[in-house]
Amino acid sequence: MVYDKMDIDPKEPTSTTPAVPDAFGTVVPPKVTLTTTTTSFSADVDTAVNPDDLSIDADQQLKRKRSPEPTPAITPTADEKNGDVTPAVTDSLATIVPSNPPQLLYAHLKTGFCYDVRMRYHAKIVTSAFDYVDPHPEDPRRIYRVYKALAESGIIIDPKLEGLEQVGDLMLKIPIRFASDDEILLVHTKEHLDFIKSTTTMTRQQLIEETEKGDSVYFNNDSYTSALLSCGGAIEVCKAVVERKVKNALAIVRPPGHHAEPGNAAGFCMFSNVAVTAKTMLRDYPETIRRILILDWDVHHGNGTQRAFYNDPRVLYISLHRYEGGKFYPGTDYASHTMSGEGEGRGFNLNIPWSSGGMGDGDYIYAMNKVIMPIAIEYDPDLVIISSGFDAAEGDPIGGCHLSPNAYGYLTHMMKVLANGNLVVVMEGGYNLDSIAKSALAVTKVLVGEVPGRPQTKVPQLAAVQVMAQVMQEQSKYWKCMKPGFQAPDFTQTEDSEFIPGKTIDTLPFRFIITTC
Repeated sequence: MVYDKMDIDPKEPTSTTPAVPDAFGTVVPPKVTLTTTTTSFSADVDTAVNPDDLSIDADQQLKRKRSPEPTPAITPTADEKNGDVTPAVTDSLATIVPSNPPQLLYAHLKTGFCYDVRMRYHAKIVTSAFDYVDPHPEDPRRIYRVYKALAESGIIIDPKLEGLEQVGDLMLKIPIRFASDDEILLVHTKEHLDFIKSTTTMTRQQLIEETEKGDSVYFNNDSYTSALLSCGGAIEVCKAVVERKVKNALAIVRPPGHHAEPGNAAGFCMFSNVAVTAKTMLRDYPETIRRILILDWDVHHGNGTQRAFYNDPRVLYISLHRYEGGKFYPGTDYASHTMSGEGEGRGFNLNIPWSSGGMGDGDYIYAMNKVIMPIAIEYDPDLVIISSGFDAAEGDPIGGCHLSPNAYGYLTHMMKVLANGNLVVVMEGGYNLDSIAKSALAVTKVLVGEVPGRPQTKVPQLAAVQVMAQVMQEQSKYWKCMKPGFQAPDFTQTEDSEFIPGKTIDTLPFRFIITTC
């Protein structure tokens, strides 16, 4: 690397003036007028001293390897002409400019997030004292607890929720907006949109009746507003990532969305937030976003998201969920491992249906290493969206699984290496307020750059191994990395290891350490 340096050429003539006492009687050393030139030199420094290369003293300078062609001389300043050779810049490092500055397109960016209190206005109408004692699981406080956990940790700055330890403003708040009708209609029918819109003017009794008729979803006069903001927030953080305004993002949104079908609300969901967002990205960024991977780790199968892309090869939908032979909500065969897409989308739908509850860190990590990461690398997406339900977390009253916060961070860490880092996490379910706060905090720490903590368990249960064998057999019809005899990459290898993966991963653009099972 070549730098510019103010140097003294010993061959140039110098002139001196006699020493004279100043006003205080002190003898001032004579001033020396020197010609300054700019000489290119290598950053490689030789500690040997060469007297021929010194202009002042062999004890004060080191020999430097010089390039043969000096750059043009710098015009002396007025002070230099008058004999003052005090450098204009005392710190020579301040003038060093690398000839090839590093292109950091990612590291300097913040992590984006969105949050709006109006999404908490969607709430179940209280019909009895029991509603106060046992609130509905889809509690408006869910997103507040996540936001509060981030603020108290110091990751985001909120004057009202100042953390005990400020670690810096690591996140950039993305302005939220209402999703437009055109965006909603990319996934949902006009009739469904009109129905949700009509809840704004319904009477209390009508809202109660519609809640009773619905599929595990409630309504009030603010439901439409909250749902539009939830969907619009997911879209806006995705846009910020795609446009490289932020390096990745978290959408702290509710109501959730992955159960909403094209023509009806279901499972606490009104609009399919992630599906609408993915279709919007494909429509608005056709040159840069051609393939999207959606990973849904909510404990429930995302039937609405799956249906939106079941015949679309531009989106690879992967879901890890409790299935139990179709008995666990949403309770259909649609969540089976054999449901792999249709038409042009054949092979672009991947279900990992757990046969029971009780799944933990080791089971999810095993699924990631055996199936999800190899297929994701082969698919090579331009954008990754995580439907991040936290109802598989330890302590959730509905999920019945045992994922630790560290496991959620670990899974996020693995997904960050895909799609050039274009990663968006969108909240879905999760009904234990403490669990979702801790889990979301673990995910966010990884997004901003922290290393994830160690998972609690690393060995899968037999039930998980059996399910994964079925999934791999099904997916071997569509993916080279799932075919028998394929040598899957060993993610525990380091830079010094031999790395000869299968044909589809020959150009694997990264190496990272992951504990395999």
